[in-house]
Amino acid sequence: IKTQAGRFVNRECWKYGFIIRYPFYGEEITGIRYEPWHIRYVGAPHAEIIHGNGLTLEEYIESLEIGVWYETEEYYICRTLLPSYEGILFPTEFENCVFSVDNTGYGILTVKK
Repeated sequence: IKTQAGRFVNRECWKYGFIIRYPFYGEEITGIRYEPWHIRYVGAPHAEIIHGNGLTLEEYIESLEIGVWYETEEYYICRTLLPSYEGILFPTEFENCVFSVDNTGYGILTVKK
């Protein structure tokens, strides 16, 4: 990263829900060399987990067991098969829910507490 703005984005983007899609440590997993300009929005809790654990997006998605609810300080997260919600028990108290397709035939529910 050659500019101050680029360095800021790479250092701080996770705080705003973005990740470096192809990080320098992920070429063996993603098959794509480091691309510091390739930013992807994944949402606040997901970016924090990915960044904090030094994961690629692929590793993060694979780490989420299907049908299991994970809890962060502000969110519940669950990976589920598309397109049905059948068998998924939703938390009783939540502010909002976002469903995102994860491009593997599954989706991720993100529920703000």
